[in-house]
Amino acid sequence: FPSLPIRSPMASPRRYSDYLKAAFHAKPAGMFVAPNWIGVGLFGLLGMLNPGFWLLGAGVEAAYLFTLANNPRFRRAVDAAEGPAGSTSGYPERIHTLRSALPPQDDQRYRDFTAKCRHTVHALPDNSALHDTLAHVSWLFLQLLTSRLTVERLLAAARAEDREEGTLTERLLGVEARLADPRSGDELRRTLESTRDILKERQHAQTEMESKIGYLDAELSRLEEQVSLLHDRAQLDRDAPALTSSIDRVTAGISGATAWMSREKELLGDLGSTFDEPPPVSIFET
Repeated sequence: FPSLPIRSPMASPRRYSDYLKAAFHAKPAGMFVAPNWIGVGLFGLLGMLNPGFWLLGAGVEAAYLFTLANNPRFRRAVDAAEGPAGSTSGYPERIHTLRSALPPQDDQRYRDFTAKCRHTVHALPDNSALHDTLAHVSWLFLQLLTSRLTVERLLAAARAEDREEGTLTERLLGVEARLADPRSGDELRRTLESTRDILKERQHAQTEMESKIGYLDAELSRLEEQVSLLHDRAQLDRDAPALTSSIDRVTAGISGATAWMSREKELLGDLGSTFDEPPPVSIFET
């Protein structure tokens, strides 16, 4: 495989076209010109003598690029050589920032989760699809823990205010009782009706936050169970179709959770990246 200088231990996953480009320009150690360039030039010259060589060269080129771009060892070499790409840089800092805000029990839960991901990767070191999936799900798990903490704090703050002024239910009952008083004038009634509507909206908002916390709890538990299943499959089935099916289910779950967080981004705030941004495969080593 081409010798590529390692510049950064925090490799970043790339689009397939990035690996094709790297394969096109790859140079073995000690060579100043990529062998692929020589091959392209040679078939180009031969094609001027016989156009059939252009067709033959296109086939050889496609086979070469496809084979090299899909090789797990070559991909890891490219990731290590090129380092973080674009917006995927700085993941160690992002992880540290999010983890530093977690309570100890949530940080321990994250460590346990990534440890299982790491063990699964080590069991199947050449399964790049599994590695990419576990990298993405590890980052998603941390974002979900942070999201749940954010919503819990918002709900706690709202309830703390209610404890000082009376619960929303108590205050709503008080307003309803005043509205039922026939002695209330029109202006007072309009004010009370507005207050009642506000209290009902606040009740609805708190119920929504409780629902969001329930969703986040369920997602966290689902990811833990799915990674446990992947871990078991990696130990027992390895290349069996059951492992591929398990990876596909995790990928589908990632899509659903990232879509939900994208819709709730105004509530959740900054979680360190866009939600569909692929993380580096070394994330569970951090």
